[in-house]
This record gives sequence, structure tokens and C-alpha cells, in this order.
Amino acid sequence: MFSHIRAVTFDVAGTLLAPQPSVGELYAAALANFGGRAEPAEVQARFVRAFKQVNAGPRGGILNRSGWREIVELTFEGLCPPEKLDALFDELWESFARPASWRLLPGVHTILDRLKARGLKLGILSNNDERLRRLLTALELDGYFDTLVLSAEVGAGKPSPAMFATAQERLGESPEHLMHIGDTPHEDIAGALAAGWTAVQVGHRGELLPGAHRFDGLPELADCLG
Repeated sequence: MFSHIRAVTFDVAGTLLAPQPSVGELYAAALANFGGRAEPAEVQARFVRAFKQVNAGPRGGILNRSGWREIVELTFEGLCPPEKLDALFDELWESFARPASWRLLPGVHTILDRLKARGLKLGILSNNDERLRRLLTALELDGYFDTLVLSAEVGAGKPSPAMFATAQERLGESPEHLMHIGDTPHEDIAGALAAGWTAVQVGHRGELLPGAHRFDGLPELADCLG
């Protein structure tokens, strides 16, 4: 099915990695360190709303330090005294750069090993910031990738054409030989299809866009790749 592909890019959060245990639990635990209290489920719901609000704004998926500061401020509005918010944010910023806050999703090493064995070039295409470089190194994943394209460094976020154009230039392949794997229909799949790439969605978030492929997860995709 994918014999024409010469280079593959991956989304990270939700595709290769997931927060451990969850954003709501990690945020609620951090809040407790500063004298606040909230149920993880409430914090999770607040985070989801804040993330969508900031992501849909002028930033357009460029989640640098100031973008995450906005998300944290909105998440903890009314839960954390304003004078403690800076320290709380600093703790969370460093926490999510550490491997202990993340877990590898099933099939990560299998699919990366198989693609590398086929001689394909691999890249990261993520709406994230410079902490991701440290994290991938700590998780011993950095050696798989030929390039990391991060929204905070490009100045645009998926599904912006600038992200895919940057990856295409760095990988040195034309669109018909490029594939992007991600979990979000809007950012990952729509962005890849608009760039003329092969788009593969892992998981079942939203309806599958016409022209895209979908697999339950990385293990199923790895089996298809042989």
C-alpha cells in the first residue's frame, strides 16, 4: 500500500507519546503543591477548553512557552492564587520535559525500526516547543529521526502549509513520496492532504477525511508495512 513512500513524519502527542498518568492528574497534583485543590476530571476538562481556546486564537498552533503559559493560566483560573501562578507554571513546564511525565504508546519502537530497516527517512512534525528535543533524547528516540520540525521554531503550526513545506524541504522528497502519521483530523490529516502527502490517522478522533487512511494504532499500521 505504501511502497511509494520514501520519507515519513510523525506527530508526537497522541501518536507516539501520551501524558502519564494524564494531564488532569498531573496538573491537579502540581496545583496541590501550591495549596490548591481540584479533582483531576475537572482540571482535565478545564485544560481541554483552554487548549482549544488558545490553539484556535491568533497563535494558530504555535505552542511556545508563552502559549503554554496562557493555557495554564486559563486552566487554573479561580483555582490558583495569582501570586503563585508563575511558580506553578514553571513546575509544569519542567515536568513535561521529563520522561516520567510521558509513556510510549504501543508499537512505537516496532514501527520506527521497520521504517528505518526499509531505508526511509523519518521526521517529527509537531505543534510543540524546544522541550521536545530534550524529551526525545531522554527517551532514546532521537536517533530515529532525521529532522524535527517544531511549530515554535517554524513560526506556524499544523495544518499550516509552512510546517509541511519545511519538512518536505528538509527531507528532500516530493509530496507523492511523503507520508504523515498523526491522530488529529484537522491538524495532522487535513494538513498532510492539503500538502499532497499520504495521510495516515491512528485512532478514531472524528470522521476520517476523504483520501486518508486510518488504523486503530501503530501496531496495526506496522503490520500493514510488513
